[in-house]
Amino acid sequence: MKHGKTENWNKMKHFTNNAKEILKVMENNKYRQGRSEEQVRGSYIGAFISIIGLIVIGIIALIIS
Repeated sequence: MKHGKTENWNKMKHFTNNAKEILKVMENNKYRQGRSEEQVRGSYIGAFISIIGLIVIGIIALIIS
């Protein structure tokens, strides 16, 4: 009898762990919108470089005018 109860308990732990993993993946994907972490990181780096470029161009435009 103990073996059957332990086996059922292990199955329940397995299902709850799977549910936690699924929730973690869903929460993570909510912000990434299906993109990989590398793609998101690349997008952030590109946006940062673009903003720095706009600031530099703005400063140069102020100096020239």
